[in-house]
Amino acid sequence: RSWFARAEESASAGDRDGPHGTAALANRAYSRLLRAQAESEAGGDPAAAIARAAADYDELVRRRPGLPTARQSRAVFRTWAGACAEERGADPDGFRAGAAEDLDAALADAPEMWNAVAARADLRVQCAIDGAARGQDPTPELERAIAGFERARALNPGNALVRSGLGVAHAAIAKWRLDRGLDPGAHLAAALAAFDEALALRPGDVDARAQRGKTRCFLARSEQARGGAEAHYEAALADFRAVLEHKPNF
Repeated sequence: RSWFARAEESASAGDRDGPHGTAALANRAYSRLLRAQAESEAGGDPAAAIARAAADYDELVRRRPGLPTARQSRAVFRTWAGACAEERGADPDGFRAGAAEDLDAALADAPEMWNAVAARADLRVQCAIDGAARGQDPTPELERAIAGFERARALNPGNALVRSGLGVAHAAIAKWRLDRGLDPGAHLAAALAAFDEALALRPGDVDARAQRGKTRCFLARSEQARGGAEAHYEAALADFRAVLEHKPNF
């Protein structure tokens, strides 16, 4: 907490109108986002930090309305804040609608900005999975997310997080189909290939490894009738054990 306080104090000292002040404001907004994330992970209430970060990001966009990176940064914050609100039983839709608006505006001005393309795809995945929990078919939105991740991968071939996001989208379609007794088709293989690529680029990515373990469980379910499930469950267990070795409280 003292580190976050010093970071905010330093950025506040440089906050003023003009390009240098805008950079200081962006740094303060980001440090407040990190503080909110740290408080959330520690089991605390991040509401105050979220409110302070939201005010900074709004001011950043007000000062530089035509700067795509300003909107993209606010969208990343809003996407995380929506997920955080949902975890606490609050409605995330306002945050997500704002994030979608920011990303669409950023991409209208800078269509080749790969991180905005990936962030828009990730937001589609979150909304699709929420819809699936309410019984809505997530496939159309997830297919749009897959197209977005494919585009982001073409723009930045070496990014592991893009591949991981692609895997999550394919795995979500596969799970939706499996839960309804339908063939998951090529989605399981596509998801596993994407996670393998992500882990080849970032071997220590526990999120990608955990997602691969979950997807291997889906594959085991799909093979249950043919008697090939055990090997896939063993591979999933190996992934989960590796995750817990690196992050015991995951």
